[in-house]
Formats: sequence, structure tokens, C-alpha cells
Amino acid sequence: MRVIAENRADVVVDGRARVESDGARTTIDEVRSRLVVRVPEGTDLVVGTTSARVEIEGHLGRVAVVTGTGRIEVGNAESIDARSTSARVTVGRITDNCRIRTMSGRVEVRWCGDADVATVSGRIVLKSVDGSVRAHCVSGRIEIELASPHDVDAETVSGRIDVSLPSGVRAHQPKSKAEAASRPAGCDCTVKVRSVSGRVDVSTR
Repeated sequence: MRVIAENRADVVVDGRARVESDGARTTIDEVRSRLVVRVPEGTDLVVGTTSARVEIEGHLGRVAVVTGTGRIEVGNAESIDARSTSARVTVGRITDNCRIRTMSGRVEVRWCGDADVATVSGRIVLKSVDGSVRAHCVSGRIEIELASPHDVDAETVSGRIDVSLPSGVRAHQPKSKAEAASRPAGCDCTVKVRSVSGRVDVSTR
């Protein structure tokens, strides 16, 4: 399925499916072929699929995607909530919250506000985050690059964790829950990173 947000006022569906419109809401189901759906910019979108690939282009509003094994690609949106059993998730620019859950598959977000990402087996790459970060995986590497000082909570059982902070940022790196409870004066953010078997690196650029 391919969804394209454009400067238009209507919804156009190219493909075999049942389409129902009720005021401002359009529902598409019983899909029998590859679909191309054109929607107005800023549209809120909910997509559910078992194994089909989902491609979302243009600027959307709130986006929710649930898929079993199909790859998810999202360009620009206000927020995203993506859930997959086994799929790669690639996200461009999210102005607000970015929440992603997958059992296995690489997750890459190029720019977002707050990020909450979890995977069982797969690499997590958060390239430019302008908000707080929660990133957890069982087996996989985690890479986080902060665009501005915000708190980070990252954990992996087996894998390396790299956190990159803007130049001049002073991070509090607690070694226990007691230390995490209070941030020392002069620190800009708290960075909690844990790896059972893997290297942890927190640096400024």
C-alpha cells in the first residue's frame, strides 16, 4: 500500500478495494490489489495490514500503522505509532511523538521529537532527536544522536549503545536508581544507558 499526501481536498483510491466515505472519514478495506491512495496534506491515517509493504509519502497528521511482516516507510508526519511483528521501519521527519514497537527488524528514524522505540531483535538508529528518548532491545545495537539536551533511557541485553550529544552539553550519567533520582547542578540532561554484554559510549560532538 502506498499513501501520498498532496495539496488536494479529496481522497482518490487507485486499486481494487471497498471504499466508504462518511463525512471527513474514508474507510478502505477488502483490498484485492496493490493500492495507491492520495489524500490531503495533514490527514490523520490508520493503516492495518498482514504482510503488505506500507509506504507513506508527503506530510501527514497523526499516523498509526500495524503490520505483521510488511516493511513500513513513513516520510513526514505529526506523530507516528507503528507496530510490527517482523519488519524494517524507516521514518523521515516526525514533529512530535515517535512510538515504534517491533519484534525483529531494523528501526531508523531520521528526525523526531520524543522517541519511544523497542524491539526484541534489531538495530535501533535515532539520528536527530529533539526530545526525550526511550530505546530498548534484547539483542541489537542502539545509536542515538540528540539534536538538543534531553533525557535518554536506553538499554540492551546484548549489543552496543552509542549516544551522541550536542557540543557543550553536560550529561548526568547515573550508575544506580538512587543517583538517577536527582540531577546534579550544572547538568543539562540525564543519560541512563545499560548493556549486559556490550560497549556503552556517551560522547559530545
